[in-house]
Amino acid sequence: MKEYRATTPVCSSRRQCDAMWAASERWILRNSVMKIEFLSDEVLKTFSPPRSSPLLGIKVTKKPITPDGHFQILIDTWCNNPFGCHSDFYEEALNFNRTVGPIRSNLPGVPTQL
Repeated sequence: MKEYRATTPVCSSRRQCDAMWAASERWILRNSVMKIEFLSDEVLKTFSPPRSSPLLGIKVTKKPITPDGHFQILIDTWCNNPFGCHSDFYEEALNFNRTVGPIRSNLPGVPTQL
């Protein structure tokens, strides 16, 4: 859990937050079988997996941490199978953090690609 907290993506400017948010959406599209159900400036959420499915559902939220525009980008994963999931929740969250956390926008209006 310590590594998860230490790698949680934090953005400190509008440009960086936009780049990280776009990277979050790409990460979901590349790493989830479930399609995106809801997309806003603060929440990305896939459809819930079917009952008894080992597939992961994903929800990403952009949470303000300071009044001057610093945000954490947090991931939550789940499945609806009492016997276990296709992927490990913790490992998926670390993969997300390691992918999205380093994203920077090097050119005005152009996010760095994953």
